Amino acid sequence: MKKIIFVVFFLMTYIGFSQDYGFLFKTEVQATAHANLFNASVVTDSPEVYPGIGYNSTPQNVGSIYYDFIELNNNFNTATVNLYSHWISLSDPVSCNSDDTYTYTRNEFINNLVGYNTKDCNFFTIVYPIHIIEPSANEFCPDQEIVLKYGYHWQFSFDGINWNSFPTSLNTKRVTSFTLKELFSLSGIPDSQWQSESNIKFQTGYRTEFTNIRNITIINCSPKLDGPIIDIQPLCSNSINHNDNDNGSFTVTFDRELDDTKQEKMNLQVYRQVGSSFDGYASKVVTKSDFTGTSYTWEPKNLPGGVYKLFWQTKSNNEGFDDINTVPDAYDESNPFTLTTPPALSVSGAPSPVQCFGGNDGSITVTPNGGTPGTPPTSPRYQYSIDNGTTWQQETLFDSLTKGDYTILIKDNNGCEATSAPITVNERFLTIPDVVGLSALITSPTLINGNNGRIAISVSSGSGNYTNYAWTKDGNPFTPPSGSTNTNIINLYEGVYTIVVTDSNGCSSNLETFTLTDPEPIDISINMTPNTVNCSDTKVNLIASATGGFLNSGGDYTYLWDDGTTEASLTNVGIGNYQVTVSDQGGNSQSKSFQVQGPEPITAIPTVSNVGCKNGSDGTIQLTINGGTGQYTVNWTKLFDNT
Repeated sequence: MKKIIFVVFFLMTYIGFSQDYGFLFKTEVQATAHANLFNASVVTDSPEVYPGIGYNSTPQNVGSIYYDFIELNNNFNTATVNLYSHWISLSDPVSCNSDDTYTYTRNEFINNLVGYNTKDCNFFTIVYPIHIIEPSANEFCPDQEIVLKYGYHWQFSFDGINWNSFPTSLNTKRVTSFTLKELFSLSGIPDSQWQSESNIKFQTGYRTEFTNIRNITIINCSPKLDGPIIDIQPLCSNSINHNDNDNGSFTVTFDRELDDTKQEKMNLQVYRQVGSSFDGYASKVVTKSDFTGTSYTWEPKNLPGGVYKLFWQTKSNNEGFDDINTVPDAYDESNPFTLTTPPALSVSGAPSPVQCFGGNDGSITVTPNGGTPGTPPTSPRYQYSIDNGTTWQQETLFDSLTKGDYTILIKDNNGCEATSAPITVNERFLTIPDVVGLSALITSPTLINGNNGRIAISVSSGSGNYTNYAWTKDGNPFTPPSGSTNTNIINLYEGVYTIVVTDSNGCSSNLETFTLTDPEPIDISINMTPNTVNCSDTKVNLIASATGGFLNSGGDYTYLWDDGTTEASLTNVGIGNYQVTVSDQGGNSQSKSFQVQGPEPITAIPTVSNVGCKNGSDGTIQLTINGGTGQYTVNWTKLFDNT
């Protein structure tokens, strides 16, 4: 192998300088040909001149791999790499020429360190831009993963003077990831040494040439997660009871409890994904009393659905997290976890119309969607209400509905509620048969227990074609008597009659009711004047009057006394029994007796005891008096004197 150094002076000039940027060239000789060579060069927009790299291909070095490192002065903005290779054939008029150029800006070193490679003219070359990109933080605890990029050969140091190469498993990598515990263990650094250190430095390059140094502060570790975060999903997404929405939470368990003896507390920060990044959403500082053992559940439960990360760090001695004079423990974070909001709960309804005007045979069949359905028979899938939540049912059919607008409430297994849009139940046929009683032709029976009553009706509206007349009497189906028609019923007894008329649309009229009543029985009253009879020969007048029965308008009753008198009054009658018969104009009659009561005629029956001797005075007359009224007054008159 023959290594060509184009500018030895400049190579010597840059050896030993510690710069922030560089290129590592890895060149493999894969075959050989006549005049087979490879050259590499770097130029920047700054005035510095950098050494070139060159190799010839020979049978002896086929398969060899060469490493070359060129450091760049920090004052450049653009760096250009040129790779040139060539060979010619002695037997054929062919040759190989390759000339590739790659340009980097300073920002690309920081943000996009992509390596380039070429495979031309028997040389395979990989160009590694070298520059340590800042790690994700400048403070790490021994258990946290550190990612360093972009380098090749890595070293670490506590004091910046004594440098240690990374162990083989972590070295010679463009990107290396590790924990400090892992690095120290694989490097044979005893715990007693590194646990007393507060800083560690890293550099990368190749062999003795290295670029920029990155310094990291070593801090204590916060508690680590002990298992995945357990999500507590929000119950609802769009419940009309807003307290049921956005009420997600989570339970996180750590590998140890907070230490009350050190007044240790934890700063919990919840980040929510917005687009492709996570933004701070909520935070709180908690102490051991907020935990259940090593577990903490986020309260209040107020997290909406989304993708979250949890960040946390601890601090002891009751120091505030905003106290810049003290350093908290390492900031740690969880993997993303998801709070999934249930699908939006909704309900729709398919109405069936009321068949006929004023009917109540409409219905609504509801269809649920989303939410969290229950699992019968343990719990109903959904519940529905048509009366704003007063009553609920599991069935999806609401029937016996009249025309109108209805709103359905739905409730899922989580208690979330949603409301439907108004659902209109229409009427299919806008009119029904209209039955009207013809009052002039509706008559009750005129004869008590008679059957000469009549009902006449007229029917209109509906379809105009009436297919059924359903009559009832006293609640029972009734067939009109012979001689009747559907609308003119004759020879009716008293009773309650109803009629429902149905048309060809199947629509029925409202129930019409007609009540026929028999006349009231004739009630006769007899008055006597004067109203008392003091003597057996007193004369009185009897006056009869009647109510009830049937009378035509302006009509009157007829009277017949038992003595043939045809007037309402029977005059100048004495003590005795009398009877009058009253007849109405409907063929009804009623009789009533009346007794004129008075005293019996006064009778005096004497019992005589004659005088025993002439001129004696022992004669007596004893009267037995009957009849009359009350006490008797006796006036004696001596008719003759035998003295």
